[in-house]
Order: sequence, then structure tokens, then C-alpha cells
Amino acid sequence: AMHVGDLISAFPSDKVVNLALTAGLGETVRVATERLASEASRAVEAGAELLVLDDAHAFTDGLGWIDPHLAVQR
Repeated sequence: AMHVGDLISAFPSDKVVNLALTAGLGETVRVATERLASEASRAVEAGAELLVLDDAHAFTDGLGWIDPHLAVQR
């Protein structure tokens, strides 16, 4: 079985973009998912080949969490 790290290392590092599954202070989930979609689009337009949805910083420093199902629903 392939692990996430194995998958990430299969791509050139400059083609991998981490996207934070976090909502900022006062940011609604709707606004956060729209922002995330814009970030993803810009990353792909700039040449990204792998988008990694990362929730490592959720619930820290007042940040909220975006459900990954909502993040990819658009």
C-alpha cells in the first residue's frame, strides 16, 4: 500500500501544494470553502500537479476546521 508521504514524494516538490483545511477567525465555512477553491484554482493554473488538503493547523490559534468533503464538493 502507498502511504501519503510516498505519493507526495512521487511528484516534483515544486508541483505539490499544501492547502490548509482551516477557517480563519470570523470566517464562515462557506467563505472558507470559496477561498480554498480559489487557492486550489490558482495553484493548478500555476502548475501544481498535486494538491494536498492539510488540516494540521485546524483548531490551533483560533482557526476552525473545514470538512474535507465540503472542500471538494465544488
